[in-house]
Amino acid sequence: MTRRPNDQEFEHMKQWHAGPNALDGAVGAPPAADPSPEPAPALAGLVPHAQPMPAASITGAAASVDGAVRRWLDGDEVLMLGVRCSMVAEDAAAVRTVAVDTDYARAVDALRRIRASKLGAIDFFEKVRAPLHAAWKAITDRRARVLEPLEEHEERLQLAAGAWADAADESSARAAAQRETEQLEADRAKREADADRAAAAGRVGESERLRSEPRALVGAHPAEDGEGRPKDKGTAKRGRWAAEIVDLRAMARHALDNPDTHAPEVALLGIKELPGKPGVFSSPHFNRLARDMRGTMSIPGVRVRKGSKIIVTGD
Repeated sequence: MTRRPNDQEFEHMKQWHAGPNALDGAVGAPPAADPSPEPAPALAGLVPHAQPMPAASITGAAASVDGAVRRWLDGDEVLMLGVRCSMVAEDAAAVRTVAVDTDYARAVDALRRIRASKLGAIDFFEKVRAPLHAAWKAITDRRARVLEPLEEHEERLQLAAGAWADAADESSARAAAQRETEQLEADRAKREADADRAAAAGRVGESERLRSEPRALVGAHPAEDGEGRPKDKGTAKRGRWAAEIVDLRAMARHALDNPDTHAPEVALLGIKELPGKPGVFSSPHFNRLARDMRGTMSIPGVRVRKGSKIIVTGD
């Protein structure tokens, strides 16, 4: 938990809050604020190394930085900054209404103090946040570049395997329906023959019963999904909606005419030609819309199709 200042520290901070010269000569007074203070000494480890570091070393350094940042956040510098800002906020809270000239003057003075405190606090934290954010962004960007070729081929193979699985399942379903039709026809022929024999033997009631038995419908027992393809442990077929840009000019014109819905810089972000389909493009933006709208969207130059992809689950 953040340590609360003791009575003496509160007294010093109140004097500091009263004016810039209130603490001159005070024993134990905090040093004057540097207009551009350096980050806390605990963060000295953030200085980048000139030589590349192995993964184990950088992981340890990152953990050290995390610990240093947390200690700094719980330290006196941040605590005193928070108390000073709270004092400014308490003074501003005392200005309840603005009804006369003096109220207006107090409100403007409070606004000036609030602005100065906000700018000081933002600058105080930014000196630490900026390099950390830059490091995070560099890691994120590099990770994306490393993963890009893997994800590209993963998506290609997922879709190719999904298309093959769909075709195999459809073929299996047609074969199952054909077998079921042939079985039903064989059952019908057998019943007719049994009915004819019963009638010839004078068993009219049995003959009529055989001829009137309800007949099963074709497709009453459809093939199970996956019957036409190998059973690979750790894989699963997932349905997906996808958008294919078949007329880039028509799509771009639509995006320009509807910037609120399809901003061109968003619609064209990440666009790429589909493997094996010259002149047909994929767009993350329209793929997302196709999924969200379950294939119901209608955009010039964009074709929506439902398919499957094979996912390796790792089970």
